[in-house]
Amino acid sequence: MVSACRLFGQSVGGASFFDQIVSDWHVGVTADAMQSFSIPSDIHGDGRGTLGVYKTAGTLKFQSFSEKSALDVAAGFEYSRFDFSEMPVFSDAEEMFIDLFYSRKVSDRWSAFAVVHGAMASETGADIFDGGRIFAGGGIGYAFSRNLTAGLGAMAVSRMDNTWLPLPVGYVRWTITPRWSLRTFNGAAVVCDVFEDSSLLLSAACEYNNTYLRLSDSPDGKKRSVGDNVVNISVGATYNIGKNFYVSGAVGANVYRKLIFRRGGISAEEYSSDPSPVFFLHAGCKF
Repeated sequence: MVSACRLFGQSVGGASFFDQIVSDWHVGVTADAMQSFSIPSDIHGDGRGTLGVYKTAGTLKFQSFSEKSALDVAAGFEYSRFDFSEMPVFSDAEEMFIDLFYSRKVSDRWSAFAVVHGAMASETGADIFDGGRIFAGGGIGYAFSRNLTAGLGAMAVSRMDNTWLPLPVGYVRWTITPRWSLRTFNGAAVVCDVFEDSSLLLSAACEYNNTYLRLSDSPDGKKRSVGDNVVNISVGATYNIGKNFYVSGAVGANVYRKLIFRRGGISAEEYSSDPSPVFFLHAGCKF
């Protein structure tokens, strides 16, 4: 029986859920570089004009696996540019993050898992060490068969300048046929292994991402922050070049984006943007 921990085979976060969902388990180290482009679209709510978002990230991931346990640790840095055409409340932003997923097999079918995500993020010039957040949780996994594993649990999520939030956490990894599979975590993806040898993977994915940024203080000295909430849909392809290198690309849309600001711990402005085209590019090396 293939254990639940190996069937999961993805880390908590990273630069993008798409980055994790299309990759298979690799024992060793993986270095990944990512670039994304969200084309400017109209802003509504308390803002006006247009907003485009451009991101560059580097991630270093370590994975180990045995018959009893699996460990996935990823750490990285992401630079973002928020291109407001009018009323630019902030622009450049930086984030450092670390993700951990651990699973331990307790029987042929049952396993336990833990997830942790920690990050520090701020606009350039603000105190990044005052821009920390974390979520942590865990649960149980069950292997219904060699090809279908699911896990369910709970986690606590910190929100900058706001109260903690309890949320469910879970995953599904289903190998429907040798060619088709379904994978979920903070989104869902259908993956097609075109030649059934992992050389070329096609995917269709929907993902939710949430980032908090510490902003510079307001003129009256009050702390400010913003939560960037995004839902992407995309289709993409990943090509594995031999055993050590891969490239991938995806095209889709930001179907939902809302920026929620807080000032002095109290809700402030909210900006929503229209759906816009988004593009992802990845390149990586496995050691």
